Amino acid sequence: MIKSIRLKASSRSYDIKVINNTLSDVLKDAAIPGERGIFVVAAGSVMRYHEDYVRNAFSVFPQGYKLHVLKASERQKNLKTVESLTGYFSANGLDRRSIVFVIGGGVLGDTTAFAASVYQRGTDFIHIPTTIMAMTDSAIGGKSGVNFGKLKNYIGTIRQPLMVINDLRFLKTLPKEEVANGMGEVLKYALIKESRLEKYFSGNPEILRNDKELADIITRSVKVKKHFIEADEFEYGERKALNFGHTFGHAIEGSMNFKVKHGLAVVAGILCASSLSARLGLITPERLSRIIRMTELFHIRKIIRDIDPDPVIKLMKGDKKNSNGKIKGVMIAGESDIKFDVVITEEEIREIISHVKSFYL
Repeated sequence: MIKSIRLKASSRSYDIKVINNTLSDVLKDAAIPGERGIFVVAAGSVMRYHEDYVRNAFSVFPQGYKLHVLKASERQKNLKTVESLTGYFSANGLDRRSIVFVIGGGVLGDTTAFAASVYQRGTDFIHIPTTIMAMTDSAIGGKSGVNFGKLKNYIGTIRQPLMVINDLRFLKTLPKEEVANGMGEVLKYALIKESRLEKYFSGNPEILRNDKELADIITRSVKVKKHFIEADEFEYGERKALNFGHTFGHAIEGSMNFKVKHGLAVVAGILCASSLSARLGLITPERLSRIIRMTELFHIRKIIRDIDPDPVIKLMKGDKKNSNGKIKGVMIAGESDIKFDVVITEEEIREIISHVKSFYL
């Protein structure tokens, strides 16, 4: 199974592959010149299950490769880790002609891609994401970055990868909480553009689907993100739709010291943003009810109950998407429209948090 989707961004066009257990073939077909150094940064949790597979795949390069294995966690998504990575690059002779391969989930992908994007003013990288979250969202579109204190992805760049290789093999060893985590971003795509994805939210989102369904989920999600990246690579307008649920979600995640999964925080953010959309008259009560039913599948009761509006408001005030000192968010309208740069007041935030908490009394 190989599906190839071509993303044509203004700065670079590249392929997003959806494969199953054929990584070595894709690397061989990439025809990377022998004078380009190959550096692999991989998550320890991935190598625990797939080390032989990864090493065999990278053996296709006659110039060899260097492998650096890291533990990836949200608490390590910071400038200290970036400094450590760039130190490793420098000590091992990585130059601007080299290619960095990132094998892991969203945290490792964001951090390593950022390190590569600033190393010697820019080094090429290829994403090999290993989670639903990374395959459908974080590895696509060129955004990379790290947290700054409790501010999510506050320091970063936009530099497109050379390629993205989504290998379904890696999902077979994904913990069920990571499956639900990734499906949180898929829910966003279902609500902002691809309603055909909603069928995957009629039951437990922790269930790992069969290969056909996984390929469908990933391919449809990739195509949604591709649409917005091609229309607005640097997020001056239409790409902002991809932030639906994230203004609230990032603040909820940071206020809880990143102890909640990003995707589940986004689901909580989707619930808040959808509730505000309904309050503003942008969606009907019936559509809000459908969204509530889908978010309930993620078992976010404890997250919602633990939301403290004061630190959430403080973090929302510091959100990088704001302008002119005003909190701005993305709302849904009707069945398929999006409103971005909607000004959100502190009073509205408090009211919406209180409102969504009432769902779980």
